[in-house]
Amino acid sequence: MKAVIFLLLMLCLPVQASEISISGPTEADPGEMVRLRLDGLPDVDLAGVVADEVEWFDSLTLAFSPPVESTTVIDEELTMTVRPFRWRYRVEFVPDRLGAYLIVVSWRLDDADQLLVHRVEVGGSRPDPPEPDPDPDDPIPPPTDGLHVIVVDDENVRGELPQSQINIFTSTRVAEWLRHNTAEAPDGGPAFRFSSNDSLVEGEEARELELPVFVEGWDAIMDAVRSGRISLPAWAISDGERGVIEQLPQSVDAAIERLEEFR
Repeated sequence: MKAVIFLLLMLCLPVQASEISISGPTEADPGEMVRLRLDGLPDVDLAGVVADEVEWFDSLTLAFSPPVESTTVIDEELTMTVRPFRWRYRVEFVPDRLGAYLIVVSWRLDDADQLLVHRVEVGGSRPDPPEPDPDPDDPIPPPTDGLHVIVVDDENVRGELPQSQINIFTSTRVAEWLRHNTAEAPDGGPAFRFSSNDSLVEGEEARELELPVFVEGWDAIMDAVRSGRISLPAWAISDGERGVIEQLPQSVDAAIERLEEFR
């Protein structure tokens, strides 16, 4: 099923051919959500008329080929983002058995033909996660007064994470726990941050504006990632006496249970 969601009225897509591509994971485990995205779609033209905007979409065909005996189905959706205005076409599925899952996209526009094949291999070929730090209770400089938490993730691969772990980033329970249990930061707010792997790099203005304690925590996490001890998403927790740098837990419940150990 193709679901076209119109977020604004009176939009138009100019019918111009574009190089499209499929981005997303090539490996997964059974029961793990797989999210793919079709890139290179035509730009949005706000000055046009609605009647023309679906013409290019009618020329796009997507075929899904799961392993034999699989009952996996896909969910497709075309949406429009704002700031910037662009089209986004996503495909999601949850594989139910081992094997190769093929997504084939064909597109004919302005006499230009494209055929894309994306293969997702499920089971047996994913690398083992990094071994946990045998002694994760490393102090995070500088010493903090009260509970401080910084979470760092890579937004480019967030869609490859288990849904239970993705939920941590939008969980009201986690946010409320942090607001009520972390210390008061020098800027007057609660002492926690959700950050990304490129947000506080050297030379960026955001690094100069951020509080030193969170810059130090971000640096400590990224140093651990570069050394191969952990991979993103990860977090640093310090209560003024001890600190940890470790993988982000796999679920909201597990995250709160771990945080409770520092309260």
